[in-house]
Amino acid sequence: MRKILLLLSLIGSYASMFSQNLMVDQTTYTVEELITDVLIDSPCANVSNITFSTGTNFGSSNGIGFFEEPTGLFPFAEGIVLAAGDANMCEGPNTGLADLSTGGTGWPGDPELLALIQPYDPLANITYNASIIEFDFVPLASEVTFRFAMASEEYGTPSFECDFSDIFAFLLTDQGGTTTNLAVLPDTNIPILVTTVHPDNGAPCGAANPQYFSQYTAIGGPPIRQNGYTRSFTALAQVNPGESYHIKLAIADARDALFDSAVFLEAGSFSLDLDLGDDMLVASGNAECDGDTVTLNTGSPTADHIWYVDGVEIVGETGSTLDVTVPGEYSVDVEFSAGCQTSDTIIIEFVTNPVANPALDLFECSAGPTAEFDLTENDLDILGAQNPADYAVSYFESQADADAANNPLTSPYTNLSSPQTIYARIESTNNGDCYDTTTFEIEVGDVVFNDPISDLILCDDNSNDGIASFLLTDRDTEVATSAGYAVTDVTISYHETQADADAAINPLASPYNNTSNPQTIYALLIDNGNPLCFETIELNLAVNPLPEVLNITLEQCDEDGVPDGLTEYNLTEIETDILVSGDTSGLTLSYHLSQADADANVNAQNPSPFNNTANPQIIYVRVEDDITGCYNVAEVTLDVTATDVGDVTLEACDDDYDGFTEFTLSDADAIILATLPPGLTVAYYETANDAQLEINQLPNNYTNVIASLQTIFIRVEDANNCYGIATMDLIVNPLPQNNSVANTEFCSDDPDSASIDLTTFDAEVLGGQLAADFTISYYDSQADADADINALISPYTNTSNPQIIYVRIENNVTGCFITSINFELSVNPNPTLLTPTPLEVCDDAVIDGFTSIDLNLKNDEISGGDPNYAVTYYLTQA
Repeated sequence: MRKILLLLSLIGSYASMFSQNLMVDQTTYTVEELITDVLIDSPCANVSNITFSTGTNFGSSNGIGFFEEPTGLFPFAEGIVLAAGDANMCEGPNTGLADLSTGGTGWPGDPELLALIQPYDPLANITYNASIIEFDFVPLASEVTFRFAMASEEYGTPSFECDFSDIFAFLLTDQGGTTTNLAVLPDTNIPILVTTVHPDNGAPCGAANPQYFSQYTAIGGPPIRQNGYTRSFTALAQVNPGESYHIKLAIADARDALFDSAVFLEAGSFSLDLDLGDDMLVASGNAECDGDTVTLNTGSPTADHIWYVDGVEIVGETGSTLDVTVPGEYSVDVEFSAGCQTSDTIIIEFVTNPVANPALDLFECSAGPTAEFDLTENDLDILGAQNPADYAVSYFESQADADAANNPLTSPYTNLSSPQTIYARIESTNNGDCYDTTTFEIEVGDVVFNDPISDLILCDDNSNDGIASFLLTDRDTEVATSAGYAVTDVTISYHETQADADAAINPLASPYNNTSNPQTIYALLIDNGNPLCFETIELNLAVNPLPEVLNITLEQCDEDGVPDGLTEYNLTEIETDILVSGDTSGLTLSYHLSQADADANVNAQNPSPFNNTANPQIIYVRVEDDITGCYNVAEVTLDVTATDVGDVTLEACDDDYDGFTEFTLSDADAIILATLPPGLTVAYYETANDAQLEINQLPNNYTNVIASLQTIFIRVEDANNCYGIATMDLIVNPLPQNNSVANTEFCSDDPDSASIDLTTFDAEVLGGQLAADFTISYYDSQADADADINALISPYTNTSNPQIIYVRIENNVTGCFITSINFELSVNPNPTLLTPTPLEVCDDAVIDGFTSIDLNLKNDEISGGDPNYAVTYYLTQA
């Protein structure tokens, strides 16, 4: 898509900007400006020798001008108009006055245009009112394009559209003198004329290339005055970059000067430098297929290029071509020379290639070698999950035809041979070149079963005699489908012997009781549309036995402490007891409150724990074979015996202040059994459920899992007889606080033998604890403190200096103690002092016996000058 950068100027009145009619301006631009600023408008354009000729050269009206129609009703918003008459008369609306016959015979035509029209209108021997613009240009790219549309007053009259047409042409001449008309129908050399482009208007000539005609202009309607106009065309020429070309844009009336025509050239569409082309979009129908390569070509191999995808530069791509295999927005900046740069952008999408999914082989039964097949039966199979709106399926007799999409088959289709391969093609509706193919077989013949019929299997009844009642018609659909039929299109019967089935005699009733186990019977299928098409197939009958079960009673102790006959059961204990074989492998057991629930396999109960609701109570156990699904039901009677035993407590001291310690659970055995008969055993469990189900028994040396206080459960029993369940509280008594006692220094005349009151440390040892709750004792070794022997008597005379004292603090109630507190005693000698001489001073000015005395004058005399002593003074010994 070419980027067009136009300098727009306001022309005409504001009313014209909002009009739905095309407006013409013949004053704002010169003819040269119409070419350089409107038609081309490129900084890289190399245009010269612009000349023109129109009616003003011959004293008539001007056939050249600028037009605009911004509402979108006309193919172009603005551009250049060349008219075979007054260009101003192209302005809408259509007056319907047949007044577009301006110019007159004094305004001559053009001989080149006359030569072009004569092969298509032999009666045209003269042209009038020629408007011509010519110029030279040097292209920078290998392709020159511009867009245009033609309008004429000769449209709308059937006879005119068949016989009369004005002529216009875009004549391109290269350096070798070869001239080519670019104003031709796509992919032809036919000029664009009223007679070569018009719809079927009822005239004898019929339509001519109606796909290129746009519309008639209604009387009084917009956007132009002419009676009709074509769709937009793109003029295209392959050129050599850097070579000079001459182009002549011309239009004229043919035969006479009446019923003027005009050609409109889109502004900015004359591309001399860079045009990557239209966006390649799936919606537009011009996208390529996934896996294809789109080659973008600027046509300027000598220029500098920078390519981008989705705004990001493609490193290393600097040439004039770019191969694209991934969708995106591709852009290129091209610098032809200093000051001559241009760019363009194109959006490229790819059509998703369809997948031809496998198709089913088709079979038809026929007395002869051929039959009619509805090939479209395979459309949905080939499409699979793909959207039918996006893809079309067709069928062919050969791979070559399928690849070329030639000679598609119609349905119903008569086969040429049997079997015959049919080639299916699925293609994108957006691009028929995006396709895939697959094959399937069509075959004519007798009934053929493609798959065996699955066995009809039932479970035996309580008699377990291997005889059951079979509903044979349950296999009708499977028999029909195996032969490729709908069940409604065939008649199916069942027979005890192959001979009966072949003769179609003695059909079996349904339901049918087998006579042996297993037993093979025979199904006969007959095509309702052709009774001569039939076939038989075996059907096996089998009766599977039921699991053999026993009805039993399960006795349980009432172990929840409430002797009400209700307790928890572990029903899984009886799984092997209810089976005659004693083996549960290959069986699934479920537990139900009623026979009906067991039969329906609903409302299964949790077998462990299970709480009975009555005493006694019957539980129905469904025993199902995992392979056959056959089941039987056993009745289990639950019988509860009530018992009781007392609760106890077991205490231990904490060992690390965390509320957890190890208990020897058997220490409680004697307490539990003290009042009970002999011969009983005790087991310990964390939960009542575990105790009732006798699972997860605790070890004898057990550390509590709940801090400080945990309740566990004891189970007392005599072999398998009930006795009872009770609780036992495990209490972890706390240790005394491990408080710190500060090291202490004492003074004494004899440091190695000082008397110390140890009870003065009690408060530090206790911290915030009550003294009445604890006994505190002191020791001169850790071993004595641990063993609680040789406690020190207070006051205590030290035996070494310094000396460590060890403390034992013990709870008076629980007996829990610690010996981890200790502290150090140090005894320092008292200083030796000298008796000072009297201190005499003189009285001050007031003779009264009182004055200020500096006692520090005696410090050295008292301390003997020892710097380690500090001397202080007091008035009394106390």
